[in-house]
Amino acid sequence: MGPELRIILFLIAAFGFAYVAVYPRLSVQRLGALLAYDAVISAVVFVCIAMAYAGQGLSFVMLGLPLPWWAFTILAGVVIEIPFYLWFCTRHGIDPWGRDIDD
Repeated sequence: MGPELRIILFLIAAFGFAYVAVYPRLSVQRLGALLAYDAVISAVVFVCIAMAYAGQGLSFVMLGLPLPWWAFTILAGVVIEIPFYLWFCTRHGIDPWGRDIDD
């Protein structure tokens, strides 16, 4: 299993766990709260991946472009998290576009 696949599987597992198991138990009702919790989860995920790949000199490939580990992680994380985010917002009645963020 290559490093790209390991990062992708880790991101799927981490965001899946956050959106399916953690966030519903926190009674997240507003986008602002969701974004705050998500920032913490994303930082933890990023640090875990950094501990494995920072300084290794590996080149990761996305859509044919060589990327450093951190750029690959951020881009893959965004792509993987969007469906979880939209599903969670729809299921819990949160406006995914942020119109309730000033409440």
